[in-house]
Amino acid sequence: MATSGVVNGTDLRIYKGGTVIGRATTCSLSISREMREILDKDNTGSWVTSAPGRKSASLSSDAFFTYDTTNVKPETLFTDLDNGTLVTWRFTTDEAGDKAWDGSGYVTEFSVNAGVEENSTYSVTITVSGPITLVTES
Repeated sequence: MATSGVVNGTDLRIYKGGTVIGRATTCSLSISREMREILDKDNTGSWVTSAPGRKSASLSSDAFFTYDTTNVKPETLFTDLDNGTLVTWRFTTDEAGDKAWDGSGYVTEFSVNAGVEENSTYSVTITVSGPITLVTES
């Protein structure tokens, strides 16, 4: 059954190749469109005229650094970055009837934070390559 009301952030997850990123604490999907300026000698006023240009997107996640998760491990994401592997991803609540975003991309950033007497964490960014599809979870 589709989620009603405001979606709890805990429910949204990033899946890589059908497996959720393990021990995630945050995740985000950012989609944008560039605007291209249209300027000619007939349009010299102070107002800019624009038209839609290219689209781009990225996903990011922060997670606890652990080797024992049964889901996507940090070292797998590092290997994807190191090898330049094109990965498939899904951003979803995984709830039937809810919308999900699907696409592919490359791991372009990976960092680890390990403070004294703090939980070790890592961050990952996937830069989208190609189109994003909006689907309904079944």
